[in-house]
Amino acid sequence: MTYCKAPFTHLSIKTDGNIKSCCRALPGSGFSNLRKQSLMEAWNHPYMEQLRYDLSHGIKNPNCDACWNNERDGVVSLRQKYNGIDLDVTKNKPIWLELKMSNLCNLRCRMCHVADSTAWATDFDAVRYLHYDLWLANIIDKLPFEKGYKLDVYDEQFFDDFKKLAPDVVRLSFAGGEPMYDEKHYTILEMLQPYAHKIDLSYATNATIDSYKGYDIFDLWKNFKSTQVSCSIDGFPKLSEYIRTNSNIVDVERIVKKMLRTPKIRVTGKMTLSAYNIFYVPETFDYFTSLGIENHNFHFVTFPEFLDCRIFTGVKRKEISDKLITEPGIKSYFDNTLLYTKEKWDKFLEYTKVLDKSRETSISKFGFFEGIYDNY
Repeated sequence: MTYCKAPFTHLSIKTDGNIKSCCRALPGSGFSNLRKQSLMEAWNHPYMEQLRYDLSHGIKNPNCDACWNNERDGVVSLRQKYNGIDLDVTKNKPIWLELKMSNLCNLRCRMCHVADSTAWATDFDAVRYLHYDLWLANIIDKLPFEKGYKLDVYDEQFFDDFKKLAPDVVRLSFAGGEPMYDEKHYTILEMLQPYAHKIDLSYATNATIDSYKGYDIFDLWKNFKSTQVSCSIDGFPKLSEYIRTNSNIVDVERIVKKMLRTPKIRVTGKMTLSAYNIFYVPETFDYFTSLGIENHNFHFVTFPEFLDCRIFTGVKRKEISDKLITEPGIKSYFDNTLLYTKEKWDKFLEYTKVLDKSRETSISKFGFFEGIYDNY
């Protein structure tokens, strides 16, 4: 079984304008770009035609390796989740879009980079010599940045194309950057108001902003069919603030609780699992519950490999594995692959040390990491 609804209904557009079959398609694998093609031209691209053929005929196209690897490791893949969504696959046009409209963001999450966050401009150069492996550094160097590492490629042509598709859109996903920090995101919501009653929205957001430049997100959401908000929280309050630099958990809690009280909004807690928080999974899920978030999910950092949660070895690895007994899916993923090498571990320590100095923080204040530099 290789079939996936996504390439028959969906396109994903990145902050640099790269167009992908979905957000999990191979990193750097955008087959086209908004600067070269319209959305419908990309939809009919030979790459997409081949992908549709392969997934309909039992062929594991390498574009989808992230899902094949998840399924091999016993983790529910995005393909499996997509196939559970009620979508009309016969329209022959993108009725579901994921838009990363810019890299504008107010946070500097440790597993992120300047291609997805303008706030990273303050200390990206301090870690670029080991940041995200050489291949991604080369990609970043070729991106069409404006001053301050800003990406802004969604131009008038895109909005003209989007207007033509808008009447048929039934699902729209926003990520970033941080969509709530991007004025163009609000422009799209205003453009869709005539069709809002039939459109399901979904968001990946850091849940730190609910109003921007006179826009109130709750006011704009109220006319849409539904809004699914995936709130990125990566630990109990202090740990989440450590990982998601500039985040204020007081704002997060206020906004999450307001979402939970608002009709037609469904809230999910989203944990990005990395070397920084794998030990604290149970505490994080308990924190979601304390906020009133009944549903939570997670995804794994897989690059750079030195931030992958599977780089631990020895005593620390056993401590993590024992702690994950209550989360069998995550435990299986963690136990099945050992990524440790001394080179990766030293990169993790150096990367963390450089960012701690730049951000005036310390990983050692979290019990699991106490004394982590002793033998470094």
